[in-house]
Amino acid sequence: TRAVTYLIADGITPSNVGRGYVVRRLLRRVIMKGRLLGIKDTFTPTVAAVAVALSGACDPGVGLAASRIADVLAAEEAAFSATLERGSKQLEEMLASCTTSGARLLGGKQAF
Repeated sequence: TRAVTYLIADGITPSNVGRGYVVRRLLRRVIMKGRLLGIKDTFTPTVAAVAVALSGACDPGVGLAASRIADVLAAEEAAFSATLERGSKQLEEMLASCTTSGARLLGGKQAF
């Protein structure tokens, strides 16, 4: 999260291209690991606040961008959490339909 915090402080925001894509991938990895640890609520702004606090002496610009960092992280985490929720629901529905139809495999067309 520290790397993402510094990148956002430098003006790079999550996107689908270039440096923004790297930020998005790093952030989504952090969010997935948090979910695997059982964290259900938004947590990246809190973790970033610790990174900002520890970075104050070496890079004051990070402290100046703290509120923007928290906003970007919260928005991206909310969007990714919604995507995960939708995907999980669709997967559960597909698996349930396989179970009720007696199929043992989920077809590639359904999965993709």
